[in-house]
Amino acid sequence: MPLTFKPETLSIYSEPGIPTLNFYHSENLSNNEIVGISTYNVSPASTAKYIMKEECFCFNDQRWLPFETIELPLLLTIDPKIQLDPATRGIKTISISYTFHPSSINQKVITKQ
Repeated sequence: MPLTFKPETLSIYSEPGIPTLNFYHSENLSNNEIVGISTYNVSPASTAKYIMKEECFCFNDQRWLPFETIELPLLLTIDPKIQLDPATRGIKTISISYTFHPSSINQKVITKQ
């Protein structure tokens, strides 16, 4: 997809149990409307079940007008139980990455043009 996508803050310190908010900025680099949805990956994988996303752009289709820049929020909390799990107890860094894919709605947008 012809998009730029970057976090407002690249690295965030988050305490388990405390909600953490970050914003991502994404720009449509084309002169066409785009509708996309993201998938995400959490690394190490053993930590994924402890990441509680309370508000995330990854749950919904996103729409960009031609050359539009949008701000996408991510509000998450790390479950304090992460500290009790022997598989995750010593982990200090968790990475979340996103990939945008054309949405099924995108087909309707393209057809209308």
